[in-house]
Amino acid sequence: RVIICVLTLLNSIKYADHRLPYIKGIKVQLESEIKIIKYLHKTGEYCSKNKKHSYQWTESKTDLVELAYALYESRSINQGDILLEKFVQDFGRFFGIDIEKSSRIFINIKQRKTESRTTFLNSLSNMLNNRMTKDDEK
Repeated sequence: RVIICVLTLLNSIKYADHRLPYIKGIKVQLESEIKIIKYLHKTGEYCSKNKKHSYQWTESKTDLVELAYALYESRSINQGDILLEKFVQDFGRFFGIDIEKSSRIFINIKQRKTESRTTFLNSLSNMLNNRMTKDDEK
């Protein structure tokens, strides 16, 4: 927006009597931009590295990848019309976790030698069922 105002001002130089309104317009625009920059600086929203995450993942990165892959496979997000690797990275970023090469983590999950390879999802299901059972007993 500022660039457009400056270009307009430069174009109006040949018309000296019209410069003052353009200069006033640029001044107002710059004051507005400065207010926005000050606000973003004050709130820390101008830089994602400084941004505090509201939610923090407290389990393992592997558990987060397992959950993300389950959501992806269920087509629960955007009806499945998403890129898997980008979704896992964004999902991790939501919790303040940097996930690189989620496919490698998923290979490790697939190589588990347990009865069920989805240990985290199974524990979630068990915990939720226990909660509902306790609520029913009240």
